[in-house]
Amino acid sequence: MATLADYGPEVRAEVKQVREIVATLHDQLIKWNLVVWTAGNVSQRLKTADLFVIKPS
Repeated sequence: MATLADYGPEVRAEVKQVREIVATLHDQLIKWNLVVWTAGNVSQRLKTADLFVIKPS
């Protein structure tokens, strides 16, 4: 199984950026009472690799 270290700097930079976006979007779910507590998943696909960043509930 590949790890993040197996990908180049462009992919790792996008993962870092997308992690922040996904975390912010998850906070919006809570803010707008769309979920209870931390329930709800948020994900985004990367443009630079066939990968997803997923914020599980």
